[in-house]
Amino acid sequence: MYLTPIAYGSGMITNPKLQFIYNLNPMVGVVNGFRSSLLGEYAVMPIQSMVFSALISILILISGLFYFRRMERQFADVI
Repeated sequence: MYLTPIAYGSGMITNPKLQFIYNLNPMVGVVNGFRSSLLGEYAVMPIQSMVFSALISILILISGLFYFRRMERQFADVI
């Protein structure tokens, strides 16, 4: 909850380096998108955080697929 902007707005982070690190959290784009569409908090959709969210999510998906392919043969034996 502290790393995702639920209790506070992401506009509170003004340092560009911290903003980049902050945007690596895949849920930041989702929460900012909901906040923008439902509450009208942002005048312009926060495209940067949404792009980062999509890229990080795709990276996690691809790495999970590779890991599953590698462990698939042993998976049935473990369960």
